Amino acid sequence: MAPKVLVIEDREYVRQVMVAVLVDAGYVAVGLPSAVTALDRLAEIRPQIILLDMEMPGMNGREFLVRLRAIPRWAELPVMIVSGYGETSLPSPERPGIAVLAKPFDNTTLIDCVGRMVGPASIPTSA
Repeated sequence: MAPKVLVIEDREYVRQVMVAVLVDAGYVAVGLPSAVTALDRLAEIRPQIILLDMEMPGMNGREFLVRLRAIPRWAELPVMIVSGYGETSLPSPERPGIAVLAKPFDNTTLIDCVGRMVGPASIPTSA
């Protein structure tokens, strides 16, 4: 089964586009509008990776990440921070399981970054 991606983004259009791109690439993707809702639904959704917007009303991405890491089941879940600040980077020894995807990004970059963290959407089969 394809890895499940949870997209946490408060802007509906951005969230819908990210989910559509990931689904078209073969991932199972779920989009939620807030970090609070995401925390409530983690056990139900069971993602293999979270794409996390940092600037959201209510609970921001930093607070979500602190709370997520405090839950043993989710302490090592890969998280890709989607941010308008900085450059795209993959996990490093200083930040295991955390990557940054800089906005704006193109569809290929999104798919490639997710694939590097959790593997391809599906394994091609031989004909």
